[in-house]
Amino acid sequence: DVAYDAIALIAQGLTREAATAQLEQKYRDRADVTPADISDCFDDIEELTAAGAEHLAADLNELKAILLQV
Repeated sequence: DVAYDAIALIAQGLTREAATAQLEQKYRDRADVTPADISDCFDDIEELTAAGAEHLAADLNELKAILLQV
């Protein structure tokens, strides 16, 4: 639930800080969701996003090289 909510908030254009504040408010009554959990979730999102961007850049460079050979 938290990860889906975090992704949705980021997709809406909220900053990490604003999204974190919203999630902390939403999950304040749940003992199984701590501020550290929310922070870890955003860390994971940022890590996966960066990895995806690196992969995309490599794919684009490969495509560029192929097109230059034609």
